[in-house]
Amino acid sequence: MARFLGWPLAVTAALVVAVAAVLALVSMRTEREYARLVAAGDTALAAADLPGAIEAYTGAITINPDSMAAHLKRGLAYRQRDELDAALRDLRRASELDPTTPRVFEWQGDVHLELARYARAAERFEQSVALDERQPDVHYKLAVARYREGRAGAAVAPLRRALALDPRHAQAHYLLGVCLRDLGRLGEAAASLDEAARLSPGLLAVREARADVFQARGQTARAVDELNALAALEPERPERAVAVAAAYARGGRHDAAVLALGRAAERFPDAAVVYTTLGSVWLRAAEGGDPVALDKALAALIRAAGLDDASAQTFALLGRARLRAGDLDGAEGALRQAVGGKPAEPEAYRALADVLERRRDWAGAREALANFAALEAGSAAAAAVTPRLGDLAMQAGDPHAAAYWYDRAAGELGASPALLVKRAQAELNRGDRDRAREAVTDGLALDPAHPGLLALSRLLARP
Repeated sequence: MARFLGWPLAVTAALVVAVAAVLALVSMRTEREYARLVAAGDTALAAADLPGAIEAYTGAITINPDSMAAHLKRGLAYRQRDELDAALRDLRRASELDPTTPRVFEWQGDVHLELARYARAAERFEQSVALDERQPDVHYKLAVARYREGRAGAAVAPLRRALALDPRHAQAHYLLGVCLRDLGRLGEAAASLDEAARLSPGLLAVREARADVFQARGQTARAVDELNALAALEPERPERAVAVAAAYARGGRHDAAVLALGRAAERFPDAAVVYTTLGSVWLRAAEGGDPVALDKALAALIRAAGLDDASAQTFALLGRARLRAGDLDGAEGALRQAVGGKPAEPEAYRALADVLERRRDWAGAREALANFAALEAGSAAAAAVTPRLGDLAMQAGDPHAAAYWYDRAAGELGASPALLVKRAQAELNRGDRDRAREAVTDGLALDPAHPGLLALSRLLARP
């Protein structure tokens, strides 16, 4: 009887051993297939067969969804294929599977940089250097992200760390010089840019930045020397010759600028940028009171506007010149071409508002000036036009909009009796006597004898 009872136990044990052997064989075959697919993906990636690489890595991920390596490699393949959102998904998954690998965060930062997501790029580079701070290139990339985000001051520290780790990092010296230039620390900027030039003499951007620093320090001759060197290195680019003339013009050397542009026009007779810059130099002289400069500005700008590569800036300058000459039709036509360009010229909107106001097209002038304010939002120039926007709204019969613009002007420029008179009148015209009284009271606190405010106060006192 015991012999028969032991028989099922023996069979069960044999079955367990057999199942284990089968499972081990399946596991071994699965691992081999996973390894084969990863190797196939690596081979395809090395051969620049990106679709083949992605297909192979996808197969590997199907077998092992928790494979950090397969997600990482597929992410890199997607990045090379310029499918950046897909690349980010895989790189994020790779960092979730192994959050201790600095390179994964660095590569995520690289993709965010390419997508112009600078704040996110900076966060990823910070994560990378937090794991391994001995990465000069990643400190440099962190600085690039912060600079492109508009935070030149925040880029200085990572650049100094990059240079402490690698003193021969020419790009880091260059960017540090640019940041210091933007911060107004011109002496330090010059030293950094000099070191970048010593380490990498062929880095043309260094010469451009050095020219900016020399110009900002009033060293026009040295700026011109740098720009002349760039023009010699890239003789086929008219922009280089134009930059030399622009440096002369910014330094107040009008005759030298005109002479340089004349030479540039001989070398590049079909380059609109040359005639556009020449026109801008003559227009500036005309606005400064030169009686013959306006005709010369018009001639140069008309020539530029007739060339294939005329820009929005060309038409903006031509519109301003025609307006100065009293040609309202020609000015409006040129300025409408300027604001229709890509990118639009903010100054063209302001000049178009001038034209339309002279034509008594109050609504059109207000729209053009509002577009200027939107494009220049946050700047002193945008704030300066807010009272005029209120005036145009009043002329157009829209006291509601006028009250808004006068109120905004008071907030951005500070309240004044003259501005508060206008605001009170706008509030009164739209039927808000309480806010009109408030504006009058505020104005009289600034100037108790202001005639306009006193007149409105008497008017508002009537039942």
